[in-house]
Amino acid sequence: MDISIHRMLLEEVSVIVHSFKQENKIRPLIYKPVLSYSYDLEIFSVSSLKKRTPEENMKITYRYEFYMLICVTEGICTQWIDFESIHCKEGTLIVVTPGQVHNFGHDENWDGWVILFREEFLLPYFTYVE
Repeated sequence: MDISIHRMLLEEVSVIVHSFKQENKIRPLIYKPVLSYSYDLEIFSVSSLKKRTPEENMKITYRYEFYMLICVTEGICTQWIDFESIHCKEGTLIVVTPGQVHNFGHDENWDGWVILFREEFLLPYFTYVE
């Protein structure tokens, strides 16, 4: 077996085991923008998130109470949604919905964009009456 594939598999198993051990300790994360916005929407780069967030917090599994879109723009990484691994490369778009569990994984050499928004941002459903 190729050493890099073996390393990747061991890393995935480690993350899964750690995640399951932490399942009862999953932290809920609500949408609290740093600044006041007129819309329930925030867009920022993954690199800026890494700069403003302690490294240990980037590796915590959270249960989100908002929508999050992650678009990988460079590098490769593995994201974890509901304890399932998603292998990402440039151009991958991930959608995390409220109530799902997410972990950014341990990959460092990737970047992208994150879009956060609350349910209120989406247009309310209405019926058209003729």
